[in-house]
Amino acid sequence: MEYLSEEHANLLLTKEWLARSDTNTSTPYLLKFYASTVDLNCFILITDTRNVWGEVLTSQRVARRWRDCNPQRSPVLDTQDDEESWRIQCLEFLSSVHSLGGVSDLAFEVVKSTYSDLAFELRNDTFRWRWETFNVGPKMSADVLSKHLIMPLISATHLSFSSVEPVSSLSEADLEKSADRVGRIARRTVDTHVKSTLSKPLVATTLRRMSAVLNLVPNPRSTDTHQRVGPGSHASLSAGTCASRA
Repeated sequence: MEYLSEEHANLLLTKEWLARSDTNTSTPYLLKFYASTVDLNCFILITDTRNVWGEVLTSQRVARRWRDCNPQRSPVLDTQDDEESWRIQCLEFLSSVHSLGGVSDLAFEVVKSTYSDLAFELRNDTFRWRWETFNVGPKMSADVLSKHLIMPLISATHLSFSSVEPVSSLSEADLEKSADRVGRIARRTVDTHVKSTLSKPLVATTLRRMSAVLNLVPNPRSTDTHQRVGPGSHASLSAGTCASRA
């Protein structure tokens, strides 16, 4: 069995994130999907922003999974050519449902599995698909989250807070040009890009407040402890005290 690798993850860099949530636990999940009608395979990457799971399906496993999930839509084929053509059609259909427009029409549910680390199903009244994904491990998870989510979001933040016009008012062509320009700058000087973006007062303040509110920190308006320390505070040390301790 083939597991999700760095090579697979790199092929997903050009794919959009698909957002779904498990109705039973209200847990949000982000998915990326890739299919090839040349290699006759497909694979998925899914994360809850803490862990990353994935599954790779070869041509034979795609056909087996389809017949298990959709027996009423699985014809009996006589020749190998007919079977291959049908598998291509299956992959094309899976590509259409694993898209921004297609996945929103399907119910999403995490289900129990004795085989995989995370199993979930996508379905409607006429179609069902099941993924049996495995945890990719901490090293690859960190790499995936950095390349596919954290760094792009930092660049998107730079674009949003630096654009003269609101990003929402830009045309698709202008937005692509601006995103490409920011991306090229970020690729050449990653350290400077991250520093300049997160050092912007509005960005820093927004992130601080978002972190506090999202994690139920009381009184998110309060400043940091080191900012509240004054000359009369117990936490304040005179130069002579520091020198004596040294």
